[in-house]
Amino acid sequence: MKATKKCRITCIILALTLMILTDVLSAAAQVNQEALFGDADGNGIISSNDALIILRYTVESQSSKYIQEFDVDKDGSISSNDALTVLRSSVGLDDGYGVGQPTDETETADIPVAMGLRSYDGYTLEQVVVLSRHSIRSPLSGAGSTLDSITPHEWFIWSSGTSELSLRGGVLETNMGQYFKRWLEGEGFFPKNYHPDDTEVRVYSNSKQRTIATAKFFTSGLLPTSNIDVEYHMNFDEMDPVFTPQFTFMNDEYREHI
Repeated sequence: MKATKKCRITCIILALTLMILTDVLSAAAQVNQEALFGDADGNGIISSNDALIILRYTVESQSSKYIQEFDVDKDGSISSNDALTVLRSSVGLDDGYGVGQPTDETETADIPVAMGLRSYDGYTLEQVVVLSRHSIRSPLSGAGSTLDSITPHEWFIWSSGTSELSLRGGVLETNMGQYFKRWLEGEGFFPKNYHPDDTEVRVYSNSKQRTIATAKFFTSGLLPTSNIDVEYHMNFDEMDPVFTPQFTFMNDEYREHI
């Protein structure tokens, strides 16, 4: 589970970085040298920039000279798993795929261990719980607010209403769901195009637009062919106490205890 948490955090960091960088693909160095798996910019060094280029390719589907080098897990497609594998290799973690090796010398046999996730004898995984904050939203303060009027300059025009999930937030959350889909299928937890029954997968959201929408975009990437419901248990736009811990009972004895 620790490995899963690290993977999720890494993927979020990559996705957020993607929004603010300029066109890295167009600036990729065209170096005439032996091609290496994972060396997306062709400079002979495996770095986080290579991971970013590959991640951006999966989102924008731009053409590039180094297609074969992008497919580090050698499954015939370019995905966020390739980007994550390169990122792990760039910080010295064993990737298990031969990142940095010449493309004509790396075997393409099936590799049972991906992203450092392994099974352990004597333990049985019974349940996976994924906790997540909502994806990118517009500001909580809208037109006419103090934040809106504090400067004569115009603020960024958001694609969504005040406090709601943005279009870009939806795209990134779908990509996050696809990442989890690839991981769960790769580890044998989900079959391809899994259709879980009502007892197998539960998606529970706070009752705000930004959280419900985030959950729906995530499940569209995780289970794209399954019409899974997103639960929320308060009236729309009311905070669910499950997601906002607060005291609902207090007396002198308990106050003294805490």
